Amino acid sequence: MTPNTGAFSHGPDGSGRGRPSCRPLNAGYRCGQAPAAAFRRLAMLVGLALSLLACAGVAAPPYVGKTARPENRFPLASLSEGETTWPAKDLNIHYNAVQAGNVLDISGFVAFNANLAKFPLVTYFRVYLHFVDADGRIVDTQLLWVAGTRTEVRFVRWTFQRQWPVPPNAVAMGFNYQGGAAEAGGDSKFGTAKTGWEVQQSP
Repeated sequence: MTPNTGAFSHGPDGSGRGRPSCRPLNAGYRCGQAPAAAFRRLAMLVGLALSLLACAGVAAPPYVGKTARPENRFPLASLSEGETTWPAKDLNIHYNAVQAGNVLDISGFVAFNANLAKFPLVTYFRVYLHFVDADGRIVDTQLLWVAGTRTEVRFVRWTFQRQWPVPPNAVAMGFNYQGGAAEAGGDSKFGTAKTGWEVQQSP
């Protein structure tokens, strides 16, 4: 008798009313699993795309090539264990930074000063770290800390921990920031920005 090669396998009664036939296991899935596997792969791809878009949304402004202020150049050779504070007009950056070989390891936290701390909503905020060469020019910029758009203060993660390769011609580092805070209001979960404050400091 010629084996059945149709679309259905035989049922227990030999009537042919069995399960739909499946592709071989080496095709990448088992019977009934193809839709689920395809959905998972699609979800992973969508998640990756959203992550890339989010990263693009916090890209650093074009500081490379500009001259850093003399008071905003901290020699990499002088970095040592222990907390250091960068005091600025609108915030303080408390950090511990060490250079091991050609890698900078920096961790710490951001603390708003009184003019920002009074607001319950962070409309957006970015703090950047710059690598500076011997002539005072910025040779690389990295995003050190970010607060999400229109985020209540109680949901902000104030700490940071980063590692970056140090450019070969970098001899110092510096900081700058830009962002805003506002009063909350309206009916939405996180409020609608009303009276607010925009701040920034150049490198």
